[in-house]
Amino acid sequence: MRVCKGRFESAIVQCVSDRTAGKEAPSGLPTYDESEWPIFRVRMPPVALSAEAFEAHLDACSERIGRGKPFCMLIDMGEHPPLGAVRRKAVADRMMEDGRRFPGVMLGCALVVHSAPSRGGVTAINWVARPAYSFTAFEGMGEARMWLAHLLEEHRAGRI
Repeated sequence: MRVCKGRFESAIVQCVSDRTAGKEAPSGLPTYDESEWPIFRVRMPPVALSAEAFEAHLDACSERIGRGKPFCMLIDMGEHPPLGAVRRKAVADRMMEDGRRFPGVMLGCALVVHSAPSRGGVTAINWVARPAYSFTAFEGMGEARMWLAHLLEEHRAGRI
C-alpha cells in the first residue's frame, strides 16, 4: 500500500487514486473502494481534511467520473464533521463542472450522514449545484445501498 506522507502536494492525487480496494488509508484521509463497481464507495475520515487533502479528494472523485462509464457513488460521512460553507461550495462547483464535462455519467450519489447539520449540508449543495442526478442523504448504509441498487436497475432498464 502507498501511504501519503509529509507535505501534501499535487502528487497526493495520484497517491489517493492509487489505493486499492480493501486497503486502509491513513486515519486522516478518505478511503476509496471500487470492489462493488458500478457503486464507488468512499469513506470519509472522522477528522476534517486539510485544504490540500480536500482538493485531492475532489480530484479522486472526478477521476472516476472522467472515465465516462455510468456509476453511482456511496459516500459514508457518518463520522466526518459537517462541511463548512466554503467546502460545500467547492463540492457544488466540482459537481457542476463534472456534470458539464461528463453528462449522464453519474447516476446518483448517496451520502450517509448522522447529523442534522450534515443533512442540511447535503441540501445546501443540492440547491447550489442542481445536479441532473439525485444527490441524497441517508441515515444508514443499508437504505443508501438499496436506493443505489434501484437507480442502477432503472438505468439498466433504460428508465434513467
